[in-house]
Amino acid sequence: MTSLEEAVKDPNYNAAASAASRATIFIFTGTFLYMLFGTNISPGLIGGVAFFIVGMFVVSLGISMPLIIIRVKLPKLSPIISITNIAITIFATKWAYLWLFTT
Repeated sequence: MTSLEEAVKDPNYNAAASAASRATIFIFTGTFLYMLFGTNISPGLIGGVAFFIVGMFVVSLGISMPLIIIRVKLPKLSPIISITNIAITIFATKWAYLWLFTT
């Protein structure tokens, strides 16, 4: 197990964290677009824009960053954490979209 302090000081950490965050935002965007155009549930213009902007920050900070820390602490589980990141992002996006925009 790698010390978190040592891992964060690694020069590759920032690049890896940035790439993981971008990947999570990409998955969020794809799921959002699917929910927007693939379902009959419309968030409206203001609701859709607000959901998209807030969602980008939430998935980056709330999903991606904790999983990056776990990946740094347990590097052997990196593939499992990557799959978990995808699954959690898709599930959370769909759940939040349905919860907010269905009545």
